[in-house]
Amino acid sequence: MIDESIGVGFATSPAHRQRRLIAVAFATAAYFGIFALLAPSLGGAVSGLSIVPVGIVAWLYGMRSGIVAELTAHNLMTVRGMQKL
Repeated sequence: MIDESIGVGFATSPAHRQRRLIAVAFATAAYFGIFALLAPSLGGAVSGLSIVPVGIVAWLYGMRSGIVAELTAHNLMTVRGMQKL
């Protein structure tokens, strides 16, 4: 059985946890930077790029964390007005 709380096939040493956290932080920061650059010209279409950091979270931390990341991203885009329900 796979423990989804630690991700699939990843060690749980402090160094590995730190690398996973850095990867997620980098992907999220890159998304926000790209979003800020492209949103004025492309509008709500840019919100689809949120799949990249969400996918990385799901890959590194498991399905439950990916679902939480997706719900968070969707809610942020809805509050921001970039995505219609």
